[in-house]
Amino acid sequence: MKKYLGNKAMILALIAPTMILICVMVLYPLVILFTKSFTEWDGLNPSTFKGLDNYIRLFKDPIFYTGLQNGIIFALVQTCIQIPVATLLAFAVKDSGRFEKKFFRITYYLPAVLSITVVAQLWLSMYNAE
Repeated sequence: MKKYLGNKAMILALIAPTMILICVMVLYPLVILFTKSFTEWDGLNPSTFKGLDNYIRLFKDPIFYTGLQNGIIFALVQTCIQIPVATLLAFAVKDSGRFEKKFFRITYYLPAVLSITVVAQLWLSMYNAE
C-alpha cells in the first residue's frame, strides 16, 4: 500500500480529472452566479451593476423568509423521517421470509422502472371524480 501512496504522480493523475470536472461543473457556475447576483439583467440587454441592492431587496422580502423556513422544515422532516423509515425497511427486507423479501424488492425497484408519466396518469385516474 505504501508503494501506491508514495507515487505522487499517479495520485495526481487519478485525482486530476475529477477535480477538473468539479471545477468546471460546480465551481465555475457558482462564481458566475455570484458575480451576476450583483447585476440587473433581463437576459437580452447588457447587464447593469446594482451592487448590494439585490441582496438588500432579498432580505427585506418576507416571501424569502417564508421560503427559507419552508426549505429548512422540509429538509429536517425529510431527514428525520426518511432515515428511520429506510432503516426499518432495510431490516424488514433482511429479516423477512422468502415471499416478503421478493415483495419488498419489487416494491423498492418499481418506482425506478416505471416512468413518471405513467405514475402521474395512474394518480390522475385514481383521483378522477368521473
